[in-house]
Amino acid sequence: VGDHRLSPSKGRQLVFVRRELEQVSILMGKAERSPITGEITMRDMDGYPDFQIVDLAKRHKLSGSVDALFEDKYLFKAYPLLYRTWLLHSYLAAQQVLGGKDENGMMRHVFAQSCIDVPLGGGRASSLPYFVPLALGSGLTGNLILVLVTLAVLTVLLFVAKVCNTPAAYQLARLWTLPLRLGYLAFVFYALNLSTFASALGYSITILALLGDFVTGDIAALWWYRLQCTYTISKNLPGRLLVCSREGAVQWEDFFGSRGCVDQCVSGFGSWERHHHLVVDIGDMLIELRPLQHDDVLKLRDQFFYNGKDIPYLGLDIFDIDDMASTAASTSSFPRVNMSLPATDMHLEEF
Repeated sequence: VGDHRLSPSKGRQLVFVRRELEQVSILMGKAERSPITGEITMRDMDGYPDFQIVDLAKRHKLSGSVDALFEDKYLFKAYPLLYRTWLLHSYLAAQQVLGGKDENGMMRHVFAQSCIDVPLGGGRASSLPYFVPLALGSGLTGNLILVLVTLAVLTVLLFVAKVCNTPAAYQLARLWTLPLRLGYLAFVFYALNLSTFASALGYSITILALLGDFVTGDIAALWWYRLQCTYTISKNLPGRLLVCSREGAVQWEDFFGSRGCVDQCVSGFGSWERHHHLVVDIGDMLIELRPLQHDDVLKLRDQFFYNGKDIPYLGLDIFDIDDMASTAASTSSFPRVNMSLPATDMHLEEF
């Protein structure tokens, strides 16, 4: 394996420390979804490597200037697909055979599910965070019946949130509780009494909390529905690496900017379109890989020189740069593709 050390000719070198994935399966069953907030968390990540960028090339060491790192086609920034990971873990925990019995059957099924993969709430949280201050507000009204009704609604919402915390039903929780919440709002207006300061304050808190729930939950779910998407697997690459084609979420790049263009030496695609995604399974976590942008490298540079510590990166050793370059040079029936890093930025050593 070669040591591709990028030349410091274009600036001071950034030095990286290599991390490796010691086991193929590390996090299986540890993705959990909160029935209250809708957030996905990874429980107990002991043994999972700490890294900031991913290197797909087979090399032992990595260092280089900002310009050289930016030009490196095999370095990527990792963006976890937490909801897809949770779906995968949930299906496997239920021992469901979905999408066929071949190697990528389960992956195809996971990517075929419609969900939001961008880092926002998207109205997926339960109404419960708003009903806690709402319950306090109802207590200030001095209306015992309203307090009892509020507690009953809270109990139903908690039950529905837990029951719907599954891949099949998590997107239906708000729809199922919408009639109940609308009926509760109507009852609040029916019982409205502003005769005292305390009751006026209590009803105000209750109504504002309900409106906040509708705006950040139901209306947000409708607004961000445009970011729902599915994927089809377009190409299988070595090392559990997939090229996927996105269907839906046509405004993804409009809202969150470009995700970069993966070079054909990695993807095998002559033209990388905006709906293409490079996804890899790293220790049971599905991660989208995006090429390093110039701002990403600048942040790494600032971190390196400020902290004075080597930057951790994960080496996956998927592409052998030397072998691919020699193969491309010796094969006459296919177009020659430059599989190496820019010659001005690379010094090759053997170890």
